[in-house]
Amino acid sequence: MKNFIFTIILVGLNLYASANFQELKKVSNIAFTNGEKLSFRLFYSSTMTGNVTAGEMISEISSKNYIVRGDTTLNIKVIGKTKGAFSWFFKVNDVYQTYVDVNYMIPRYFIKRISEGDYEDSRDVKFYHEKQRVDYINNKNKTSGSLKIGKNVQDLISAIYYARTFNTDTFKLNDDISISFFMDESVYQTKLKYIEKQTIKTSIGKVECLKFKPSVLTGGVFKDEDKLIVYISNDKNHLPILAESEVMIGSVKIELVQYANLKNKFTSLKN
Repeated sequence: MKNFIFTIILVGLNLYASANFQELKKVSNIAFTNGEKLSFRLFYSSTMTGNVTAGEMISEISSKNYIVRGDTTLNIKVIGKTKGAFSWFFKVNDVYQTYVDVNYMIPRYFIKRISEGDYEDSRDVKFYHEKQRVDYINNKNKTSGSLKIGKNVQDLISAIYYARTFNTDTFKLNDDISISFFMDESVYQTKLKYIEKQTIKTSIGKVECLKFKPSVLTGGVFKDEDKLIVYISNDKNHLPILAESEVMIGSVKIELVQYANLKNKFTSLKN
């Protein structure tokens, strides 16, 4: 159950082309801007609990930029926590922060502070893309180390925002998009398959979306990769609208319920 809430978001919303540092090009970000705030609600369903509101998540971009080792970055903070009765048997209080280079949309610094049931974790990661290396610190175990990384590796949160800058006009049905990301002292890979355009009903109204089916890593929380579906708004914002999947016991759904300070008009909202 480690990284429970964010495993869905990570696997579901990463899509980016890999390149080493020498090949990096500046990314034209027309999808989001400083001050954007997205609020999500997590729903859980099982024979034991019925349908319950299990948690909430807020993802917010800083109102100003920060300098990290000479590079201008956006600070993106994500807070996720369980709510109500769900907290009685599995309490989650997670905080993630990433500092993303505004020119290349790659992470420069990543912070993880999570508490999930009896499990706690605290890590700091510095990304040196010029040297194709990450330095990491495990604050809980008081250990540290370095790892060579390959092509344009993202972190858990930066990958989601990089995905939103991607030109979806080039996608063809059943295209597979490769993903690389650093998490907990290792680099992982997965793929995302584009399925179709679909208009779905949500808490904020009907939204025209791009539908994706991710391939899930072995040993992840999902029991079948075909059970996870992700929907992203089909407009310039590329907002994460909905992710839903069966898990080991029951099913989960994460849905966008509020938004503020979008960079572009929310044209895919069909109210």
